[in-house]
Amino acid sequence: MMNKRVLFTTILTTIFLSSCFSPTQKKKRSSSEVTSETSITSETSSTSQTSLTSLTTSSLTPTSVLPSSSSSSIPVVHNFSSEWEVSETHHWHKCLDEGCVEISEYEEHTFVNEICTKCQYHYDPGYIKQPLSFVQSDVDSNVVQNTGEINVLVVLISIALDEGASFPEGFYVNDFDLGDYYGIEHFYFGESESFEVPTLKEYYERLSMGKVQINGFVSEPMEYSLSNSQAKTITTSQGFSLLYTMLLNSVNTIQSEHSEIDWSSYDTNHDGYFDAVNFITNFYGADWQDPLWPHQSQIGAKIAGKLSVNTYSLSSLEHTTDSQVAIHEFGHMFGIQDYYNYSREKYPYGDYVGFLDVQSSTEYMDWNCYSKMVAGWCEPTVYTGTKDVTTITLKSSTLHNDCLVVPASYENYNGSAFDEYFMFELINNDGNNKVMQEKFYEDEINYDHIQLENYGIRAYHVYAPYHAIATSSYRIVANKRFNSLEEYEAFKTEYKTMNVEPYVLTSNCADEKDYLGISTNYSNFQQLQLIQAEGERTFYPTQTSQAHQSFHNEDFFHEGDTFTFDKYNQFLTRDGSARTTTCEGEEFNYSIHFDHVSRDEFTVTITK
Repeated sequence: MMNKRVLFTTILTTIFLSSCFSPTQKKKRSSSEVTSETSITSETSSTSQTSLTSLTTSSLTPTSVLPSSSSSSIPVVHNFSSEWEVSETHHWHKCLDEGCVEISEYEEHTFVNEICTKCQYHYDPGYIKQPLSFVQSDVDSNVVQNTGEINVLVVLISIALDEGASFPEGFYVNDFDLGDYYGIEHFYFGESESFEVPTLKEYYERLSMGKVQINGFVSEPMEYSLSNSQAKTITTSQGFSLLYTMLLNSVNTIQSEHSEIDWSSYDTNHDGYFDAVNFITNFYGADWQDPLWPHQSQIGAKIAGKLSVNTYSLSSLEHTTDSQVAIHEFGHMFGIQDYYNYSREKYPYGDYVGFLDVQSSTEYMDWNCYSKMVAGWCEPTVYTGTKDVTTITLKSSTLHNDCLVVPASYENYNGSAFDEYFMFELINNDGNNKVMQEKFYEDEINYDHIQLENYGIRAYHVYAPYHAIATSSYRIVANKRFNSLEEYEAFKTEYKTMNVEPYVLTSNCADEKDYLGISTNYSNFQQLQLIQAEGERTFYPTQTSQAHQSFHNEDFFHEGDTFTFDKYNQFLTRDGSARTTTCEGEEFNYSIHFDHVSRDEFTVTITK
């Protein structure tokens, strides 16, 4: 039942409204009154349309029709520009009518690669995350592909000695047994229950962010007998020809004995060679640089009617109790060089990254971002220098393959790993570093790393120019730096009658010639040098045994630290001499402040 008070109120309201609009009280308006009201209505719509149009969209040349505040006024039609007005966050069309302040189609940008898909506005944040212009596999056919399935042939070679033959003192062989076979098969292609001992397969699938999947076949031991003279030769630098014969014969035999395997799946680029072959011998006690010392190289010989061997790695049975050496040597097959000094006899203390890298010490550690860029598994965030102050937030390299590249001049940077720049990455004790939790992060003292913190910023100077080398009869005819695939192809065309190979000439070796024996103009530089945050150089060959050679916590950059060229320019040269410019002769006029550093991300502000 309706409330009596409500009913009474309703009756009174009805009577009042009827009296207000009684026909006896209405009068006809003059034309001047109509004009005046229309004008007032237009002004009213002008002050109210902005909030309304921000909630609606129209065509590219929109018009606005708003109702008058009076029920009988004439609608107002506005004309809007077809051109966009823009800010860093929004775009809109402005009104073209005189005295009109309305806007239409006001909305936030929708950015794809820093370009708005609707108005084409290009937002310049002062940095760019860009694809690499080229990677190692684009120019070097000897390296393993960096995407897709990779089938690896693992060949066990059991060396025996003929009657009366012997190795020099200190060299010997041991026999393969069934346990060795299953252990090798597991450490290459198996699955671990935890991160404690990652297999080769697991390590590289994590490292590449799933871009490569590694599988393969482990052969039964292939027996190979050596005469007394061969036993002496294989332990010297003159024994590589003998080694290559041994490797090729073993691969030939395996293919013949295992016709059930589709060997074509081991040659994805159809060049007639196995994509990846790893040989494991039962040879013990080899000296560094001898043929049977763990290494990676190329042969390039063909086997008629079968796949042959070009790129391969070799290790010893004594290095198969875990997967460390296999992971290290396989890194070379992606084009990654060593980060330790080869001239250990002359400079026994040399290491350029403090041993905290799988390509330095063969420990279970993640790759640095330079290596990931070389292989094509990291698209760096590159500082462009277009703003006086730029703030950038990045994620960890360990789990996201993210890093910051700061060249002296973005205009001169070639967009690849193979140039000069400073690089900053956040690492933590997760992912491929998790296996070292106990050894590097929990032990009070182990390998002189002194209980590393769980995360921090590693800074590097990279100087790795790529050169094309043309040779004839083993003589260098031409040596030219290139910064793009087009320049490399032009060089190959110019010297098409010669052998042309690409080389990163800055060497990690402390000698004036790198270990390949190719003279360089960069003998005082190395392609990758870790910068120690406190500014003291302790990783170098010239240091005494008291200086720490391994990475310490104080070598991390932390929240609140600042990087400037003047403070760290001594890290650009091998001999520690200070420079006023980069190795390429450019000025580096930026200050890089670490605003925030956490386990999973860091923020920097770069100021000109």
